[in-house]
Amino acid sequence: MHKSASWQTLIVLGMAWPLSQAAAGTASRPSGPAASAEAGAQSSGRRRHEREEPATTHTPVRKQLWNHPVPLFIEVRADIAVDKVLLFYRSPAETDFQQIEMERWATGGYFAEIPCSMIQPPRWEYYITVVDRSGQELGTEGTAERPNRITMTEDVDEPPARPDGTSVTACNEDGTAMQCKAFEPYWWSSGWGTIGFGAEYVFMIVRWFGLAGELALNPMFPDFSFNVDFDLGVFFAF
Repeated sequence: MHKSASWQTLIVLGMAWPLSQAAAGTASRPSGPAASAEAGAQSSGRRRHEREEPATTHTPVRKQLWNHPVPLFIEVRADIAVDKVLLFYRSPAETDFQQIEMERWATGGYFAEIPCSMIQPPRWEYYITVVDRSGQELGTEGTAERPNRITMTEDVDEPPARPDGTSVTACNEDGTAMQCKAFEPYWWSSGWGTIGFGAEYVFMIVRWFGLAGELALNPMFPDFSFNVDFDLGVFFAF
């Protein structure tokens, strides 16, 4: 009888041990609403990370035609509070970068051109920085230590263009910017006139005889004229 009880005790203890381990494992993980909330937070975090876009989007320019300005365009994520977008550029002969504030393009994004230069370098280096009102950097394309590089060459298959697809105009031979006026009309007008009255008078003193004399006055060929001219024209300037 005593031996049978011992076996029963061992069987009960053997069954209780895995049940206690399972209970401990279950207690270590949240269940019910807490488990659902944790799983939802993790899933939401993964989705947010997957669909988060970069702060800026920019296609670096690698080549441009010799003696041409270089058009550059950058897009900034819509939820970023932008104060300024700054373009920094320099030639290999320069130590410091020159700075241009990029202008907002009508259809979105920011645009600027590395301008003409009197001494056309064989290469330009540049980077773009987006800053807020406090001057904090919000995004960048390239850095001062690792700038983008543009090779200036006489042969480019597809020269870079402005965001609307238009091409930039070549610089003058001396490296200065080409001044090109828009096609616009100029109106001009002129007018003049004459009003005249003329008469020929003959005034003769015939003779004097002491205190007596004779005076003759003969008006001849009186005339009157009136003339007005007015012109109006237009010419076009480029």
